[in-house]
Amino acid sequence: MNVPFTVGADEAARKSGAVDSVVASLPVSLAHTISQPDIVAIDGSGTAWMQKAQKALDDGARAAIIISPTLESDPAPKSSSRILFDWAFASNPAVQKAAEAAGRLVSPAVLLESRLVVPPGVDLNQVLLDQLTAVTEIVGEGALPANSLRCIHADDRGYQFAGKLASGAPVTVSAVVTTAVGPNLRVRLLTVEESLTASIPGPDTAAPAEVYVTTPEGEVLLPMEYESAHRSTWRRATRKLSEGTDAQDFARLTKAASVVHA
Repeated sequence: MNVPFTVGADEAARKSGAVDSVVASLPVSLAHTISQPDIVAIDGSGTAWMQKAQKALDDGARAAIIISPTLESDPAPKSSSRILFDWAFASNPAVQKAAEAAGRLVSPAVLLESRLVVPPGVDLNQVLLDQLTAVTEIVGEGALPANSLRCIHADDRGYQFAGKLASGAPVTVSAVVTTAVGPNLRVRLLTVEESLTASIPGPDTAAPAEVYVTTPEGEVLLPMEYESAHRSTWRRATRKLSEGTDAQDFARLTKAASVVHA
């Protein structure tokens, strides 16, 4: 019989990362504890989340999950390989599926665009990191170089960045703050003869993400996976603990942050 990994979380992380519902939905893998947990969830919206994560690991936790981290100027902590990031959109398994499909496109890219819809009250710096993490993962290593995006406009109603892929193709990355529709991320990559469109809902819905690939032979909807971003992160954490593998989340965050011109 498998023994579930024990979970601890601060109050802010329990709310922002829906930790209680995730643990309840994975009873074989996870269980709450009031003593020393195997996995600690920490809200990333405040300062010093890296120090909190390192302290939790020093105190005996085997892994730490940061809910929607902000960008900090300090270097990655010594135990960064045991720290995972839980993004509202980039952690959705459809991002990896879209990345694999994008890697199979044959023709050169001619356009990349991404639009994020979020509700009022969110930290736009956090959601920009989330969006860029998803976009850079989908387009692949080196496709979106460092300092390739510049801010065209930003206020409390959203933002717009523009730039170019390494190939010279234009890129637009934008966010809109509204309640007119539910939170969602859309990424569209066009090539000379093909296209890929990923539509990812917010983590609080049961709707699956959709990834469409269009080629000269027609349009295909890739197999859908009914899995939220939050659940996907926790399942990834349990796999890494079981297999003893390292997390690469800090590398992904660094790459995503670097594409914005300082």
